[in-house]
Amino acid sequence: MLNHIFVFCGLLLTVNKCRNIESVNDLSHPTFSESDTIYHGIFMPWDGIWEGSFEIYKDPNGQQTSDHTDLTMADTIRVRNYQLTNTVGVRQKYESVTPYYQLVEITDTYVNAHDTVKATAKGVNKVQDGQIWCIVDKPDDLVIHLGRQVSPGTLVWSRNEQGPLRKEYFLESIVGNTYFILGYGYYGEDDPNLSPRTWFVARYRHISDYFK
Repeated sequence: MLNHIFVFCGLLLTVNKCRNIESVNDLSHPTFSESDTIYHGIFMPWDGIWEGSFEIYKDPNGQQTSDHTDLTMADTIRVRNYQLTNTVGVRQKYESVTPYYQLVEITDTYVNAHDTVKATAKGVNKVQDGQIWCIVDKPDDLVIHLGRQVSPGTLVWSRNEQGPLRKEYFLESIVGNTYFILGYGYYGEDDPNLSPRTWFVARYRHISDYFK
């Protein structure tokens, strides 16, 4: 659901899941199947308009040995002690069309060199064939994340692409009127067997129930 335009958007997929990616790589409403029912209303906590900041950090120690344990929101404190390299202003709109299909609009505002850039992309969150997907159609890329539900209002999104390497893992959670994101990414020459060099922290507040 996050799929920011500014950043590159991690899960090593089996051959069967790769076939699923080929069948979900558009914004269309999928055909409902019985296997989808376990995710009824999964995206609805995000309905509405959210605004806040998406922060990008670099670990000053570089990549180190890692046990790749799952993240918790408590790790945000540690990550915020790293080097802040960029901040993106974010406005996100979510509108559930059905309990299994949600429209997404993301507007990012950031500084590129000395210019302020505003970029908007459209996407969807959808349940298809018993799996949850986030797809964002950027001007120069189609970004696809495979998701899993940790608990109501808490999701993990991930993708893994090779050549060039673009691997990410994001934990997102809704707590009251606040939307938290914590994640990391591997890009280019990074070694995905070591700890991540690049980290992300975001906090948005709910400013409107317009789409609820």
